[in-house]
Amino acid sequence: GLRLVFLNGCSTEEQAKAFLDKGIPAVIATTKPLIDRYGLEFARRFYQNFTRANSKMTLRQAFDAAFLSFIGEHGSVSKEMFVKTVRGAIDIDENE
Repeated sequence: GLRLVFLNGCSTEEQAKAFLDKGIPAVIATTKPLIDRYGLEFARRFYQNFTRANSKMTLRQAFDAAFLSFIGEHGSVSKEMFVKTVRGAIDIDENE
């Protein structure tokens, strides 16, 4: 029943591929080394957006909102650092 994996560590793209190969439909990972506090801050923002009781955000909307608020404070971080990958039954735009 696992439907989302959030890998909050440096350069976790290869691990994300392994989860996707095992059939996990949605994985969020990083492609480059990441400062620990940035990883924690981004995860906090993402989960607040995605799990807030009154939030109607899809997975993609929660990710994009977290990223936009994050770069609002840390503009030098590139979007390519965070990867959102989807495969299989869940479309990343669905509100599962």
